[in-house]
Amino acid sequence: MKLLVLGGTRFLGRHVVEAAMARGHAVTIFTRGRSAVPWGSRVEAIAGDRDPAIAPGLQALGEGQWDAVIDTSGYVPRVVGASAALLAPRVGRYLFVSSVSVSVAVVSVSTDVVSAASVELALPLVTVP
Repeated sequence: MKLLVLGGTRFLGRHVVEAAMARGHAVTIFTRGRSAVPWGSRVEAIAGDRDPAIAPGLQALGEGQWDAVIDTSGYVPRVVGASAALLAPRVGRYLFVSSVSVSVAVVSVSTDVVSAASVELALPLVTVP
């Protein structure tokens, strides 16, 4: 399987890359190019910026096809939307990995216990055919 990992050298991305390589997948990473690529030529490294407003932006992702994209570095909804829209015609699946910090939790307080009554995603869901 051909995988594109957005944010592949730090935090969660590096573990995703390791797991994919261990399973024999062909991996391309898209990073800002600020960290060394520990896998050398075993992965294809593409440099750019998640924010299309910061040069060179997503230009380097203008070509190529992948079976799946694993997005581990989308911190702002508009940058996730920009990469998903750009890649939609050329990928089979787009997986956005998030954290609770991008969600808005509605909480209720009962004595000294705070519990999440419901969680509403702050990002729109993006479907890639």
